[in-house]
Amino acid sequence: MGSIIDRKRSANGKVRRYVVYMELDGRQKWWPTPHGTTRAQARAYLATAESNVASGRVGITPKPKPEEVRARRTTLGEMVDLFCSKYTNPKLKDLERYRAEAKGSLGMHVKKHRIAALPAVEVTTQLLRDWRDELLAEPEGAEDARGPAPETVKRVLALLSRLYNWAADKGLVDCRNPVSKVEKPVNHQADDFDFLSQEEVANLLSWAAQRRPDEYPLYATAAYTGMRFGELAGLRWTDVDFEMSRIHVRRSYRTLPKSGKQRTIPMSPHLAPVLRAWKERCPATDENLVFPAPLSAERGKLTREQVVALRTRALGGETCAQLARAFGVSWNAVKKIVSGQSWDGNAERPNRGMRSKDGDSGFDSALQAAGSHRVRFHDLRHTFASHFVMAGGSIVALKELLGHHDIKVTQKYAHLAPHHLAAEAARVNFQPATKEPGKIVSLAEHGT
Repeated sequence: MGSIIDRKRSANGKVRRYVVYMELDGRQKWWPTPHGTTRAQARAYLATAESNVASGRVGITPKPKPEEVRARRTTLGEMVDLFCSKYTNPKLKDLERYRAEAKGSLGMHVKKHRIAALPAVEVTTQLLRDWRDELLAEPEGAEDARGPAPETVKRVLALLSRLYNWAADKGLVDCRNPVSKVEKPVNHQADDFDFLSQEEVANLLSWAAQRRPDEYPLYATAAYTGMRFGELAGLRWTDVDFEMSRIHVRRSYRTLPKSGKQRTIPMSPHLAPVLRAWKERCPATDENLVFPAPLSAERGKLTREQVVALRTRALGGETCAQLARAFGVSWNAVKKIVSGQSWDGNAERPNRGMRSKDGDSGFDSALQAAGSHRVRFHDLRHTFASHFVMAGGSIVALKELLGHHDIKVTQKYAHLAPHHLAAEAARVNFQPATKEPGKIVSLAEHGT
């Protein structure tokens, strides 16, 4: 049975009224009533508390603090904005780039979804599972339309998990991380890759040397070294050692390479004369870049009339893939033109800068003109690795050349090795043992 107790404070002599009752955990609870509470109001509080405990609920729910109220009102979309503008981590190579990529990924796949309007503390694991399944489902509509790849959804889930951990550390939310129990999608084709045949590479380089001489050195270097696009974009002439015939891979764009470590790779004798000739006519840049970004006019961007037509067709429902084929540009270029981010009216920039991740090097049109099947620029890296292994190169050496952090990543090329595992498989022999030369045998065995 509960009670109402008045206690006088020794400091100022004022009386504080308490509702005393047994809480759900069996402990006595002294709940201070608000100032000015009458005994009749206190008895009402007591009756409510005892009724709640009898029903298996907390007797009197404490009034939330102002910061708790704000946290409960903060939506997931608002939390995404805070994360993308305030998140810090000293281990990140490029914080601004990380924030920008997080803003793009979370903005595309989370903020456009209905869960973004929910309070962040009310987003449950099951809601996130439903969101994940919706992203992975085949979109309805045009045949070329496609949803994000499993690896993309996996990265967005990792970002969301980091967001909730960061928000909890900052005291912005007071809830369990709902992403922790969401199963990550598995890409069963993660090790599948495409590459050009030896003939296709030869045709591509031959065509580029004649028709696109300013992009030819870029294609050749990618094919003969397997360097990533960011590593090629950040390559300086000081990194190219013609005397020792080697290339120092020190950065990806302006930060460390993907593995976090620099590496040195030998320069192919077929590549050295290409780079020597290119150095003589390479446009000068402040950063002494080997492959500076081309000017708009040199890149062959669309005319104003073509851009208008492209955007009109996009409003009509055509996909980026369809428009890319129709106008002979990359999918990324179409995406940026439609969103108004890419086209600059062919206004040439006075200074060349570094190539961007989504920069259009004309690779798609070059492949088509050279008679090669369509691949991504990154597949030139797979092309180098595949032909290296097929020529007898070791997986361990390839790991160092490509700059992989773990040899497990390099193992996906192992099946291309000639007589793959043949020598190891030959260790098992069930044939009867034969007499070895010089072996001592008994007279009975000799037959005399």
